[in-house]
Amino acid sequence: MSDSIMKLIITLLTLSIIAADSIYLICYLNKQNAPIRTTVVQALGVLLLVPLVFLLSFWDKLESQVVATILGAFIGYVFSRIPLKEEWN
Repeated sequence: MSDSIMKLIITLLTLSIIAADSIYLICYLNKQNAPIRTTVVQALGVLLLVPLVFLLSFWDKLESQVVATILGAFIGYVFSRIPLKEEWN
């Protein structure tokens, strides 16, 4: 197999996994009658953005410095919402 066909197969497989995970999360929350909160939006962002950044890097559309900057900013956003407890329970 040529290199471009393998890249296409990896891309399609990754995109199908992203779609399946996102649909499963939304259906699970709908079944539980759970509201869509900030953490759900963050989880969907992780499920969607991180693999897409890696795919763009895989297809040589982004340089490694750009990938590191995007992932660092995204990780900082996700972890900034975690509350810090100053007291021990």
